[in-house]
Parts: sequence; structure tokens; C-alpha cells
Amino acid sequence: MKNMSVNNKIKEYSLFGLIVFLLFILRAYNENEEVFRWDESVFLLNNVWAAILISYVFLPVFFYKKKFRQFSVYSLIVLIVSFLLEEFFIEQIFYPETRAIDFNLISIVKPMTNILLFVGYKFAWDALQKEKKIATLNVLLAESQLQHLKSQINPHFLFNNLNNLYSYSLESSDKTSEIILKLSSLLRYMLYECNDNMVALRGEIETLENYIELCNIQLEERGLITFNYDEFAANTSIAPLIYIVFVENAFKHASSSQTKNIKISVSISNEEEFIAFYCTNNFQNISNNSGLEHGIGLKNVEERLKICYGNNYKLQTNIKDGIFSVSLKLPK
Repeated sequence: MKNMSVNNKIKEYSLFGLIVFLLFILRAYNENEEVFRWDESVFLLNNVWAAILISYVFLPVFFYKKKFRQFSVYSLIVLIVSFLLEEFFIEQIFYPETRAIDFNLISIVKPMTNILLFVGYKFAWDALQKEKKIATLNVLLAESQLQHLKSQINPHFLFNNLNNLYSYSLESSDKTSEIILKLSSLLRYMLYECNDNMVALRGEIETLENYIELCNIQLEERGLITFNYDEFAANTSIAPLIYIVFVENAFKHASSSQTKNIKISVSISNEEEFIAFYCTNNFQNISNNSGLEHGIGLKNVEERLKICYGNNYKLQTNIKDGIFSVSLKLPK
């Protein structure tokens, strides 16, 4: 990060120097006589020091800290000093009998244009670097949230399935190998295959199918989770581990509030412009279900949705008559 910052500074200063050089060529070179007018370079240097002071001191110290009054006052002072130096010192040296005698407000336009060009360049550069920094931070935030989701899902889910695995192994049940296979596939996907910002939807569906089947094994005769999905193109992709959080939330609250007749329905449908995900679960009001809409996992998912999709998604949750429902539509 430090080397990157140094490289950015080198690029910034190099580009600033290039602009000064180009202006120097445009302003000081006399095409007709094929000579440099060193007097014009002195005028330009008078603009440069003012621009540097405003761009590299007043912008970061005052403007970016929202001290607009101080920025305006100090910048105005610098502009006035630069103008006075040009009118009563530089012009007296190079043009004592012409420009130094004839004061004209129009003469302010050229130096002001040069100074505004430099300051505008610095402002645009800072804005670009800020956007890059925000984009980098958003990527890091999305990655950290993804890791947080993994840490939330794995331990609790793994613990329950290991308990089931132990019980079925004692009974020499055929479900033992089934649990091992699906659990292995699920954990392999979480550990190795969903580390990118976007992943294949088919992989997410397969993982969700394994997860739901493992949940159904845990439910035994107490209820059922149904899962239906449409066919999608092979290149359809989404942000990883979005859907599984909603299913995990539904399973947790449905199974914790009732001992039987647990009903959870999950579907992923192919609509014209969106990938539509729906998840519903029943629950009993006698239990504490205040976290249905505000769990840490759900908040985490919402933050990741904002980072990955901006405003280009539709998420709705609803609680009515003992049914909690989630609707999520993502762009294809």
C-alpha cells in the first residue's frame, strides 16, 4: 500500500510537471521568431507558485476538511498577491513603458485561467484517487463480509451435522455416507470455490441444494424444506453465499420456535430481467423471533448487496400470519 501511494504521488507530480511544461511551451515559444520568450516563462512561474499553494496546501488543509471560508479567504489572498506581483513587479521589469503603465482588468484573465487549470487538475486527480480508494475499500469490505458469513454459517451448521453424523454412524445408517458426501461438497465450495466477487449461479444452486438436504436430515419427521429452481444459462453469475443466509435464517427460526409441522419453501426462478429468489418459513409467535428481519447475517447480506449491485437489486421481507417471507431479485 505504501509503495502504491508513492507511485501515485510520482505520477501526480509528473503529470503536474508535464502540464507546466506544455503551458511553458505554448506561452513562451514564439513560433514566428522560433525563440523562447523568457519573460513569459516568468509570468507563468508566478501563476505556478500560486496554483501549488492553493492545490497542495489550501485544498487538503481547508477545502477537504469543509473549511470553505478559510479556503476562500486564503485563496483570494494568494490570487491578489500573484496579481500584484505581476502588475507592479514583473511587468515593471519586462515592460516598464507599455503593460506596466496600462492597467487593464482583462490582463487578469490569462493568469487566472492558468491558475484555475492547475487547481482543477489537482481537484480532479484527488477525486479520481478517492474513487479508486473507495472502490478498493468496498472490495475489501465485501471480502471481509464474505469471510464473516462463512464463519457464521460453518461452525453452527457443522456442529449440528457432526452430531447427526455421529448418531447415524452408531446406527450404521445409510444416511452416514450421504451426510459426509454433501457436507464435504458444501465445505469445499465455501472454502475454495466462492472467493471471487461473482460466482456461477449453478454452483450456488448446487450448494444450496446440498445445504437444504442436510437441513432436511436434521428435521427428520418434524417438517420439510422444499426447493425448486429453473434452468439458467451457464454464464449466469451472482455474488456468492447470498441465498444460503436467508435459508439458514429461515431454518434457524422455524426449527427453534416449533417442534413439528415446520414448513420452509425456497425457489429460484428465471424472470425476464432478474433472478428471482423466494424463501418462506412458518414460525410460532410464542418464541422470540425479533431477529427474523434484523439478524447479523441478514444485515451483512444487505451490505454486500449494496456493494456488489449498488441500487440494482430488490430485497423485500415480510411477516404476516406466522409466515416470514423474503423476496430478492438480482440482475442477470
